[in-house]
Amino acid sequence: MSSQDGKRTNGLIMAIDFDGTIVTHDYPRIGRDVGAIPHLLSLQNMGAKLILLTMRDGDQLAHAVGWCKERGLEFWAINENPGQKEWTSSPKVYAHVYVDDNGVGTPLVRDTATARPYVDWSKVGPTLKLRQAYMNGLSRADVAGAERPPNV
Repeated sequence: MSSQDGKRTNGLIMAIDFDGTIVTHDYPRIGRDVGAIPHLLSLQNMGAKLILLTMRDGDQLAHAVGWCKERGLEFWAINENPGQKEWTSSPKVYAHVYVDDNGVGTPLVRDTATARPYVDWSKVGPTLKLRQAYMNGLSRADVAGAERPPNV
């Protein structure tokens, strides 16, 4: 449980990249869906707070946010953690977890169309759900279903 801001919360704060993480790389256009949305919606339902953490700005950012919203995904915040200004002036966005195709050790799928890999949500999704379930106080036995991705 997080107590960084002096308040107890059971929701993991997750900073999620867009290009190569939610969609394939095709900037400035929006790439193909890589299967992240069902996992992210499930995580939100479990109590996670999702921050879209992306280099996109202006119209390109608005298009990415709109693309997610059309699929039912709305973020807690975009490119910031709204609560962290209460306890730090650091510009780095605070989160418990960062999901980005450029992260060391992130499971990836090779995209033959662009030759750029993207996040493998069949592996990342269940891992994040299990971690959120632990934050909710559930044991591994209680969350056996969290280890299987929803119909992706």
